[in-house]
Amino acid sequence: MFLNVGVISERGIMNRFVQKLIAGAAAVAIAVTGLMGGASTAKAADPAQPTEGTITIINNDSASYDHTFEGWRLATLKNVTVAGTGENTSINFEIDTTDEFVDVIVEVMSEMTVDGKNVKTEYEADNNYNGKVDGTEANPMGYLIDKVFKDDEKATFENTETLWMNSSSALRKFATKLSAKTLTTSVADNHKTDFKSGTATTGVNECKQGFWFLVDTTADPKDTANANAIESQSIPMLLATKLVNLTGQGAPDYAGATANLGTVTLKANEPFISKEITNVNEANTDSKTKADARIGDKITYTLTTKIPNYTGYNDGSRVLQLIDTAAHGLKDVTVTKVMVGNSELKTDDATDNNGYVLTQLKNQTDPLDNCKKDDATVTTVDLAHYVNSNDNIDSGATVTVTLTAVVDSDAVIAGVGNPNTVELAYSRTPSGEKHQVPGPTVRVYTYDFSIHKTNMAGNESLSGAQFAIARVDANNTETFMKVDANGMWSDATNADLTEGKPTVGGDAAFSTNGAGNISMKGLPAGTYHVYEIKAPDGYTSIGLPDFKFTIDPKFDNASTTVASVAYTKAANTDARIAFDTDTPSQANVKNAKNLTELPMTGDLGIKVFITVGVLLMAAGAAFALSARMRA
Repeated sequence: MFLNVGVISERGIMNRFVQKLIAGAAAVAIAVTGLMGGASTAKAADPAQPTEGTITIINNDSASYDHTFEGWRLATLKNVTVAGTGENTSINFEIDTTDEFVDVIVEVMSEMTVDGKNVKTEYEADNNYNGKVDGTEANPMGYLIDKVFKDDEKATFENTETLWMNSSSALRKFATKLSAKTLTTSVADNHKTDFKSGTATTGVNECKQGFWFLVDTTADPKDTANANAIESQSIPMLLATKLVNLTGQGAPDYAGATANLGTVTLKANEPFISKEITNVNEANTDSKTKADARIGDKITYTLTTKIPNYTGYNDGSRVLQLIDTAAHGLKDVTVTKVMVGNSELKTDDATDNNGYVLTQLKNQTDPLDNCKKDDATVTTVDLAHYVNSNDNIDSGATVTVTLTAVVDSDAVIAGVGNPNTVELAYSRTPSGEKHQVPGPTVRVYTYDFSIHKTNMAGNESLSGAQFAIARVDANNTETFMKVDANGMWSDATNADLTEGKPTVGGDAAFSTNGAGNISMKGLPAGTYHVYEIKAPDGYTSIGLPDFKFTIDPKFDNASTTVASVAYTKAANTDARIAFDTDTPSQANVKNAKNLTELPMTGDLGIKVFITVGVLLMAAGAAFALSARMRA
């Protein structure tokens, strides 16, 4: 199908050329081929001219809600004729700029330069369009479509999308600049109409036929059910209507001849934001939304979004920020890397304006933190410089921000865990109006554990007993741990061990206080092995207790809050160890003063008999040696 347009109409000298116009459809742009030459436009209007049209605005796949638009008819179609049928159908018409919009269109032309020439200057020098010839009127839209909205004079249906979405195209520049102007009309029904997007059915808008300029006026959804929808306004659009046949008119078939016009897919950005936990102490995590950790462990997070397509967005006002909030139990928040695609960005300094700006605010309130302490850390990675000052914005490229935080001694034990949230701030409108929406929340959990030391009767607390604790992995490998004065856990080193176990009195040894207690809070879920390595003064060191146990949390239905934690000792653990009924995280460990108080069943009985046997054998050997020496 061919669409031929005489661009002068009654407003200029009768055009001696016929042009092929490609408009609408999937690209919804207006693009014009070069002059074809040879044919003249119609000189008289057909009495059965189409007066009505439709514009269909279809939501893109990820649209969360329908959009609203204000539309202004910049020009009408005159002297429309249809010839041929089927694929050989051609439609011819002339363009007539709306009187009330001539001045504002020319004002925009004065701000545009194409091929090094000012568009207004060139327009005013062209008597075919400038209205300076007696009997003619100014027709700036005719000039723009004929002379300016072209791509090397080879516009085709397939490349109109390139014209429309290319920020350097004259069509795109015109639409962007026009959106910053104030358009007024006294003939609202004819030249100004409200539009809305929807499906291919609900997005059909009836209007007067012609060329319409559409500006998205969708309100900020912050106070609506769509408050958290990550979606921008559409860029301004300029498109021709599909024509509507006159009532009872079978021919010419204006609607059929313009079937590919007047339909556009919503041109809005749908940025996204994601957040994952990727490592705990540089070891990969099974879950990306929650992880277990010790107090003192380093957590690595990854934030991800994409560079929006900023075509039609005012340079200098574009917004793109990733905002991370770490709860008060997460400290030392550090951004380690910012990537756009395969390129690493650097923080901006006086000589580099294509990176990012990093700001960090401490002592902030985190509403997700159940302690409600005002010491959350808010870290903002601001990419405004990159998206505004960079001549080579990599639209669609993945933005990856890597940051770390350390689980602090202030960490929440069990409960809601230690949340880390992310928000995305972006340009909701082409003029740069900022909209901020929350992304996913990830959580780090840590748990309590303690030891209470008593005599065998359980009625006297014992101080001075020393214990060691080891993590037990899936391969049954044990790693002893230690904790510093700030409550931060780390793995014991060889310097902390004697014959494979923590040295008594060393950094990896834990001593009961005057109340017989040891606090070992801040452990991840899993299996542990506890050893008593020194008995309290006055108590036997034979058969010192050791035991394995597991920390096993159960979550609520939302899988965010710990509903309960089971502390379970291994089977066949001797009777001196029992987890407290009132305080399930506390292991009660008893000590015997002498052998007669020790239970003689199970593994402990075997250990005692072996120990006593060894002692008796040693004593017998010593007696025999002494007897021989006396003889």
